[in-house]
Amino acid sequence: FSETIEQGKDTCPIYRRREDGQKVKVGGEELDNRWVVPYNPVLLMRYNFHINVEICNSIKSVKYLYKYVYKGHDQTSFSVDEKGNERRVINPIKQYCDARMITTIEVMQLHLPGFHMVAYNATDNLQGVVDLAKSQRSMLTEYFKMNERSAKARKYLYKEFPEYFTWNKSGKCWKPRVPRKDYRLVDWAAAKVMGFVDTDKSLDDCLTECAMIRFPSSLRRLFATIMFFCECANIHHLWDKHYESLAEDFCHTNDNNTIVEHYGLPELHESGKIVIEICYEEEHLEIIDTLNAEQRAGFEEIFDHVMKGKGQVFFMDGPGGTGKTYLYKTLLAKVHSMDLIVVATATSGIAASIMPGGRTAHSRFKIPIKLDDSTMCSFTKQSGTTELLRRASLMIWDEVVMTKRQCVEALDRSLQDIMDCTQPFDGKVMLFGGDFRQVLPVVACGTRAQITAATLLKSYIWENV
Repeated sequence: FSETIEQGKDTCPIYRRREDGQKVKVGGEELDNRWVVPYNPVLLMRYNFHINVEICNSIKSVKYLYKYVYKGHDQTSFSVDEKGNERRVINPIKQYCDARMITTIEVMQLHLPGFHMVAYNATDNLQGVVDLAKSQRSMLTEYFKMNERSAKARKYLYKEFPEYFTWNKSGKCWKPRVPRKDYRLVDWAAAKVMGFVDTDKSLDDCLTECAMIRFPSSLRRLFATIMFFCECANIHHLWDKHYESLAEDFCHTNDNNTIVEHYGLPELHESGKIVIEICYEEEHLEIIDTLNAEQRAGFEEIFDHVMKGKGQVFFMDGPGGTGKTYLYKTLLAKVHSMDLIVVATATSGIAASIMPGGRTAHSRFKIPIKLDDSTMCSFTKQSGTTELLRRASLMIWDEVVMTKRQCVEALDRSLQDIMDCTQPFDGKVMLFGGDFRQVLPVVACGTRAQITAATLLKSYIWENV
């Protein structure tokens, strides 16, 4: 029950259903207001049809309506099997065909006398359309007439009729189907032009077009697909014709008969991302002595956890201009001077640019644009980003209050999954910074409660700060 109408969180509204004690018995079950669907009795009585009224108060409603207008016909997937063939070889590729689905009522017209549908142009005279002889005919009326004239037609029910007769739309009449054996009388050349037989021309055209716009590796995969899945009449002819295009990269690579080892290139021992992250500016070490009492206390607490390898989540709160970035630069220089890695990120590009080696959090952690409560970051176990995060001793995320909590939770889930660790952020020292008095996460058309629910304060991570 609900005493008032409540707007759901990105869902349908929760309609008012009062608990008035009234019950009715339907089909042996007692039902109350919880079983009543919102309806409009005036519209139901007037149109005698399934109809309802809803309030459209979001831009999503426009997208929802456009989906109905432009979604096209109903579609289905089906397979055709021989009758009685219980044991068959399953081919996942050829098993199903996508096709338009038309219900029985749509494709085989059922109607009362004089109530069938007639199509006409907007410029036609309605009386003239009604007077036309073919306007009086429909699939159902012509089915009855075929039963009057043909003894063969009387053997089939209406639903079986299309198996033996075809409907001529222009003449609005049923015609007997042509037996399959009659197609054998068509000359091979004519049958080829009419599309009754398969040839390799379409496959040849496909390879020719692909050779102009794709690399040889893609062309070879296409050729293998053709050999495996397509019924090619002369595969050797296709190979001989497209051999040069298929092997173009091999010919280019082996043209000079040399390999990389002949050039004496030095080996790479460190990932390029790691080399960048251990660089620092020495003048930033000198500003340690200029920190005020609060900054020094925070600096010593965080640096102590980094040196001891004790995982902890910190949050540095302070309005703009209170020295948060000043402390970030000091931590970056000090930790880098110990040959340890620090990952410096920020939610906005401007905040990231004023930190040495800083990058946006979405770029560094590969956070997807569309987020939910189960989203994972896009880096893999073998990527350079994973190696960098695995070796990092400290991670800094400035202006974290501007991002949705799902971004931070996605990073936490990804680190725990890839590093096989259940501690927050793989047991690393994580330093967040920001000011909840400034810009909060942007929630499209969101209420104050929805915006608050998107902040880091409502995340399970905040319990560990």
